[in-house]
Amino acid sequence: MELRAYASVLARRWLIIVLLPLAAALAIVVYDGSRKTQYTAESRLSVSRLSGESTDGEYEFDDYYDLLSSDFILDDTAEIVRGNVFAAAVAERLQGQGIEVQVESVANALAATREHRILSIDATTDDEGLAIVIANVAAIELQEDFADYLGVEGDPLPITIRPVEVPIAAESDDLRVRLTYIMALVVAVGFGVLLALLVEYFDDSLDLDAAETALGIDLLGVVRDNDR
Repeated sequence: MELRAYASVLARRWLIIVLLPLAAALAIVVYDGSRKTQYTAESRLSVSRLSGESTDGEYEFDDYYDLLSSDFILDDTAEIVRGNVFAAAVAERLQGQGIEVQVESVANALAATREHRILSIDATTDDEGLAIVIANVAAIELQEDFADYLGVEGDPLPITIRPVEVPIAAESDDLRVRLTYIMALVVAVGFGVLLALLVEYFDDSLDLDAAETALGIDLLGVVRDNDR
């Protein structure tokens, strides 16, 4: 099929192509009207095990085992941050500072990821200031009471937790959401074009131009049925 034939099809089925993006745009307007901007603050911590032990052998593997242990500890730490016990402790600290917040809200706000031996604690809420505070307090809770979550008593653990990045601002999700809206409209237009072509494909009726093309002769006249 030639390009002008496709253009002719799209011109005849323009209503289908327009309706889908319009429906998507209406859904976006309704959703955006009720949506609250979400802000994410991030604390980054270095978690490592430094035993300081050495042996008198010919080969020294202590640093290797420290690095290996740090990886396992960091996995556990990420799970600790995601737990409701940790969220309850953070909420208690916030309440001690005069910030009224529910444990469920803190648990929903907190997320943790790791990259090498760096732990990232994200706090996401619709209040920019609260997101920053939660991220900072979560980092402090982890630094001060980490041994309690591991259930270890006695001598201090040979684990060092140091802040790498302290959040002083929170990033909004407005740009990401706007890009999602644009992608949704582009997809709606694409589906509209596809649907128009499908409708044309399954339509077995002939218009005047299609009749001339199919028969290969010029159209001399049209006889219409006046009873219709």
